[in-house]
Amino acid sequence: MANPIGKMKSIIEMVESVLANYPISRDNDNYLACFVWHKQVRASREGDVTFENFLTMYSNGMLASSDTITRAARKIKETRPDLRGNGHKKRKDLEVQTRMNIRNL
Repeated sequence: MANPIGKMKSIIEMVESVLANYPISRDNDNYLACFVWHKQVRASREGDVTFENFLTMYSNGMLASSDTITRAARKIKETRPDLRGNGHKKRKDLEVQTRMNIRNL
């Protein structure tokens, strides 16, 4: 069985690399997850990968779950504001408005 801490560190490093090199992934979790999966598949297999191969790898736990990838991205964005997307400020402003509206209920 693989070391879970080492596995998580490698996923965090991979997610941070994708966020740094592909700005679209900062605002799009689906793109981020797909890009990480692409990197993981390419690292473990040579040649063409079919959708069936991908499904087998994913279902056998060989690929990170989308939850793990987005969780890692959120953690990275806490400490690296330069890797936050354009939607971050909008979400934070909306959060303040929502809190005020809830208080007024």
